[in-house]
Amino acid sequence: MGRYRVRVLEVEAVQWTGGNEAELIKFTDRGFMALDDDDRENCDNPEWTASVVTSKHGAWEGLHPNGWVIKNVASGEISIADQETFEMCFEPAR
Repeated sequence: MGRYRVRVLEVEAVQWTGGNEAELIKFTDRGFMALDDDDRENCDNPEWTASVVTSKHGAWEGLHPNGWVIKNVASGEISIADQETFEMCFEPAR
């Protein structure tokens, strides 16, 4: 038996502020879309204010205000995280 830890993973990330749609469209290579009121009424969670194509599912996933869009530097994979999870898992790279 041995003890192991997760290797260091470096990511780039942009927080969704509700006003930086152009930045996230560029960051995700057009895999980001802000949701208008009609879209929000017809989606799984009306609290989502945006949607992102993630690498894990290859489908659009909802994003809450202040959520993070994360890109793995090595693989380019896109994922999302809420504020609490992001703060728990990531710190600024040095």
